[in-house]
Amino acid sequence: MQVKATFEPVAEFTEIAKKVVDKYSDVFASVDVENIKCLAINNKTRSEKKGLWDIKAIPEYALPDCPFAYYVIIYLDDWTEMPDKIKNRLVADVLFAIPEDKGKTKTYDLRAHSPMIRAFGVDFMDSEDGDDPLENEVKWIL
Repeated sequence: MQVKATFEPVAEFTEIAKKVVDKYSDVFASVDVENIKCLAINNKTRSEKKGLWDIKAIPEYALPDCPFAYYVIIYLDDWTEMPDKIKNRLVADVLFAIPEDKGKTKTYDLRAHSPMIRAFGVDFMDSEDGDDPLENEVKWIL
């Protein structure tokens, strides 16, 4: 029998997101961090087939009834073992998935996430080489 996932909020994600949006306000001008909630699956480990994060958009018609427009899903095991530099990159990567139109997300592909690859390299979530978006000044190529 498959275990049903349980979730807990990740306040640190929101704190990092606020810092990234503040630091790069020109890049993330349309992102409202107050509309994003990060939840961690705390009773399972991530399968190798799954990405480090997922984002769900609340449809525009439901937004008046929901406190958040976006829910980011991560795995608590991954998050707690991640170095700060990688957490900061993950948060920036998620922020690039949020388009100007509420109720939608950008498709996770090379075109949508090319600013991350250009800034940090193709293995930006696996390698600590290179810059930290909060500790260094990243020149985003959009």
